[in-house]
Order: sequence, then structure tokens, then C-alpha cells
Amino acid sequence: MISFLRGTLRKKLRNEIVLDVNGVGYSVFVSKRVLENIPEINEEYLLITYLDVKENALNLYGFFDEKEKEIFKLLISVSGISAKTANTILYYATFEEIIGLINNRTSFTAVKIPGIGPKKIDMISLALKDKIFKI
Repeated sequence: MISFLRGTLRKKLRNEIVLDVNGVGYSVFVSKRVLENIPEINEEYLLITYLDVKENALNLYGFFDEKEKEIFKLLISVSGISAKTANTILYYATFEEIIGLINNRTSFTAVKIPGIGPKKIDMISLALKDKIFKI
């Protein structure tokens, strides 16, 4: 498991960055909060990561803090929610908004997440309602 990366930021895209760690460029899918707080190109950066291992791919996901990583891990534990979908949710919703959606304190209309409808939000909410208090 790759828990974190410390390296030089080489590229910043819409939801992905490239970190140069001792001459190796790691492409990492990141949340919106990471992009909002990331330094300039060619500056050093420490990024908390999660390595998603699939049969035909290894994808790294990066997070602003441990809370964001934990909610990501909870989201991917829900049947039907892939790491890519969980990353999309984190790109469009903050940690607090996701907790609110799970606890039904935030209305779905307050948070717009492409590809995630009310039925999927209800499914996530039901699956994580009891687990959310671990965070």
C-alpha cells in the first residue's frame, strides 16, 4: 500500500496531478479540496494516498487529509460504488456534505454530483448510516 507521496508537483489537471518522487512520476486522481490547496508547479507537496488495485489497473487516489481518505474507503465499501465513483463524489462534495447526505441532514438538491442520483445517494446512506460514526 502507498500511504503517502512526497515529491515535486509536475502537472495539474482537472482531477489529476503528477508528482515527481525521486525521478518517478506518479499520476494521482485527487479531490477538489486537494486541487484548491495544492502548491504551484515545481514545488514540493505531501499527499495522502490510497492505491486501488484492480485486475487490470493500479490507480492512486490522493486526499487532503485522513478524514477524506476514510470517507473514500467507506464509499468504496458500498456495493456498486467504485473508486472512480467515490472520487467523483469527493470532487463535487466536501467531507461535511457527504456526512450530511448519509445522515439525511443535507438534501440531495443542495449537492449536485454528475452520475449520482437520489437512488444511489439513498443506497449509500443506508449502507453507511451505521458505519459513519467510526470517523
